[in-house]
Amino acid sequence: MARRSHRIVPGIAVVAVLAAAASFFNPEPPARFVALGGDGGIYLEWEASPTPRVESYRIFRRRDGDSLYFPVIRVPEVQKSYFDTSAVGGVSYWYRIRSIDFFARAGPFSDSVSARFLDTLPPGPPDSLQTEGSERGLFLRWVGPEDRDVNGYEVFRGQAGDPLRAHLESSEPQILDSLAAIGVEYRYAVRTVDFSGNRSLFSDTVQAVLPDLVAPGKPRGFEAIDEPSGIRLAWQASEAADHAGYLLDRDTRPDQATPLAQLGPVTVYLDTTAAERVFYIYRLTPFDASGNLGEPAFAQAQRADRTAPSTPSVTVANAEGARVRLTWQPASAPDLERYLVVARSLATGVSDTTAIPPPLHVFEEAVEPGDARTYQVAAGDSTGNSSPFSEPVLGIARADWARVRLLGAGSTPGLRALPGTGTELPGSLAEDPLSGEPVGTSSPAEAFWYSGDGLRADSAAQVPLDGLFFRHPVTAGWNYVGNPFDITVDWLRVLEASGTAGSLLAYRDGIWQPVRRLVPGEGYAWYNGEGTSELLIPHLSGPVPGVRSSSSVVVLEAGHTTAEMHLDATPWADALAPLPPNPWQPEQLAVRPVGWSDWVSRIAVGAWPGFEVRLPVDAERLFVRGVPPGMVALVTPGSGLEWAVPEAGLAVPPGGGSMLLRLAPDVVGAPRPILLPPYPNPASSRLSVDFGLSVPGPISLELIDTLGRTVRTLERGTFGAGMHTVVHRPNLPGGTYLLRLRAEGVTLSRTVVIIR
Repeated sequence: MARRSHRIVPGIAVVAVLAAAASFFNPEPPARFVALGGDGGIYLEWEASPTPRVESYRIFRRRDGDSLYFPVIRVPEVQKSYFDTSAVGGVSYWYRIRSIDFFARAGPFSDSVSARFLDTLPPGPPDSLQTEGSERGLFLRWVGPEDRDVNGYEVFRGQAGDPLRAHLESSEPQILDSLAAIGVEYRYAVRTVDFSGNRSLFSDTVQAVLPDLVAPGKPRGFEAIDEPSGIRLAWQASEAADHAGYLLDRDTRPDQATPLAQLGPVTVYLDTTAAERVFYIYRLTPFDASGNLGEPAFAQAQRADRTAPSTPSVTVANAEGARVRLTWQPASAPDLERYLVVARSLATGVSDTTAIPPPLHVFEEAVEPGDARTYQVAAGDSTGNSSPFSEPVLGIARADWARVRLLGAGSTPGLRALPGTGTELPGSLAEDPLSGEPVGTSSPAEAFWYSGDGLRADSAAQVPLDGLFFRHPVTAGWNYVGNPFDITVDWLRVLEASGTAGSLLAYRDGIWQPVRRLVPGEGYAWYNGEGTSELLIPHLSGPVPGVRSSSSVVVLEAGHTTAEMHLDATPWADALAPLPPNPWQPEQLAVRPVGWSDWVSRIAVGAWPGFEVRLPVDAERLFVRGVPPGMVALVTPGSGLEWAVPEAGLAVPPGGGSMLLRLAPDVVGAPRPILLPPYPNPASSRLSVDFGLSVPGPISLELIDTLGRTVRTLERGTFGAGMHTVVHRPNLPGGTYLLRLRAEGVTLSRTVVIIR
């Protein structure tokens, strides 16, 4: 084994080595560091650092009042002074220095020293002095000199013919003279002041007059009163000295305004062009001699209906044996409410009056054989206006006429409508004795229909069954004719028309065929593949159930089962008119989240405007837990179709196998005024602003700069309740602006950055 030798180092030598190492790794700062102000800069001087192996020195500086030091320069170790010409005259600076060794290790800072020098050269004068009037005063802006030691500006002002006097001071090349009086001619000049107190020559002198930008006050006591000659508008006189007149607008919607008249300083106006039964919104905007527009006042009025309906044109048809049938052309009146039929017996002189509700325009009564009666008809509207009675017509009972008549022109055999119930008819009838048209035969448990004038509300549809007619009233929406009797359907013809399970079919041109639009009075059947169906007759036209429409009302398709329940919710004529349940139910109903995407949050206002129905659902396919706030969708499995529904419209009890579905038209609104963040932000060439109102009313949307000046009015006017979007192209200098919305007595604001 090799022997090892050890050498003992005296303790004092170890201490010396450690001390040298410590000194090596922590170079001390230079000694006697001083700073003196000189001509055009500050002179710095120091002695060498006592630490060996120092490679360079780094000098740091801060302005008086600042807290952070910033590096100025790094000089080699052989250099022991530096003249700082980057300093600004008249400003006190603090300096400190540190040593850096050959291994780039920096030592501690020296003590801080302070110095400054005074500049004797005056700065350059301001250039391009401009003025601009605003609601708050005269705004002045100019271009400052490029001198580094600019400390501020002095603004001088004088009226025409008077000398200029010191008026304002500013640290920026702009200022607002809020003391300027309206209509007074002023002269302005500006000069520069540096940190050493030197002042420049004056800028060029400019002249300016503050225009009248104060808008007149809102008109008081504005009201609209309906009178026989028109709608009279009245208001209180303005107290403004420079009041010039008013702009009068009129429209039927709160978010629109159509010019009606430009008025002088008057207090009354008669609108003779207002139409009857139309609700008008009037806007009265004052303006002064300078063209400033004030806050508008609003009034509302509706002209009463003073026009009577047209007189009906009456004809008489004798039918049904000892009965007289009276018909007339419908009167022309948008708010028609009733017809008054006066029947007077020529034998007794007794008159009877009967009220007939529209849209019926037929009257029938039993008359003794051989009796003669005169008939007159007048039309009345909802406001009490009545037309003159028609000329009398004569009606005579005929007891030998047949007791059947076809409704309208159409194919035969046809669907018959009779005034009575339980009327017995023979199994076969060759022709209608009144029209002479062939009637054909009707087999038991069969029904046919036609495309014609359509059934009228409160009339009756009849289906033959074993020689008897089953009567069913016709009402708005779907009508189930023949219930509980099924009708026979030739499904081979349905297959020829490419019908599928759940399709709605009509018998047209001799074949069954799918339809995309419902026709009043036409008969329809659901294809269920079982050979029988129900006869359905809509009272109003509208989209076929299952076909999307513009009103976004949910429609569930029918399955091919025949029991339980099915929901039809079809927007008739694009308005919500829920239909009663019919005897079909979807096989399955699934619910899944949709997410926000481009959907707008829907807020229900007031009572629920639609209706409710509870549907059985497949619990295994119903996923409601964890649905996020926003929207959900009803899905018909296998069809690839879905419809968005507000989540508030769904309610599923825990563990339940049914779902409560609420259907209603979209209600988009806001519970209070809302100003959403502008987009994009920062904005460059396009700025989109969304805001919402809870009630209709006037709004003001403005951009405000950092001085509190209104630099752009994005929108000013009257808007309806709901969400609105304003798109603006901000041709403004880059910077930070305040977006301000004033509506419903509150002020909302958002910050937006414009970049260039």
